[in-house]
Amino acid sequence: VEGIAQRVAETLKVRLSDDERRRIATLRPTSPDAYTLYLRGRASWNLRTRDGFRKAIELFEQAIQHGPSDAAAHAGLADSYGFLGLYGYLPSKDAFPKAAAAAQRAIELDGSRADAHTALGAARLRYDWDWAEAERELRRAVELEPSYAPAHETLSACLVATKRFDEGIAEMERALALDPLSLTLRTLLGWTFYYAR
Repeated sequence: VEGIAQRVAETLKVRLSDDERRRIATLRPTSPDAYTLYLRGRASWNLRTRDGFRKAIELFEQAIQHGPSDAAAHAGLADSYGFLGLYGYLPSKDAFPKAAAAAQRAIELDGSRADAHTALGAARLRYDWDWAEAERELRRAVELEPSYAPAHETLSACLVATKRFDEGIAEMERALALDPLSLTLRTLLGWTFYYAR
């Protein structure tokens, strides 16, 4: 995998940063079946419904059976449990510990996954109310992948929770700039302004 990625970058005359080179070096091959199940899981997760999240969990668990060391599937599982808890489809005491455990497993497998750090930060924010740990995980996610809108969105929620409204507004505006067609982010920006008065 590393050699192929490096040759593609060289052919396209793309300059990789040291961080990008490290990420490529840690990539692990994923079975085609696991990857297909992961993609189907993300499609179900993106429905943002109770049934969509439950189906996503089923698909991510199948992906993990095909590839137990697949960090992406563990991160998807973390997101699914986190949103079941956030939306009230599963009691927080059941959802968030599972989200945190799946996110931690994803980080153990690949510490460079912004989605896993975001999911862990969200669990620390929304269930543990550990603002400092949540912010640390979310800032790590933003550092790893500055273009990952959900990391900025969740960091915004953390900053607003700690009454740092100007910073929270700026992070939400960054998220919206990265995903300008998202109705969810537009709504959350409105809520951020509301909380900031």
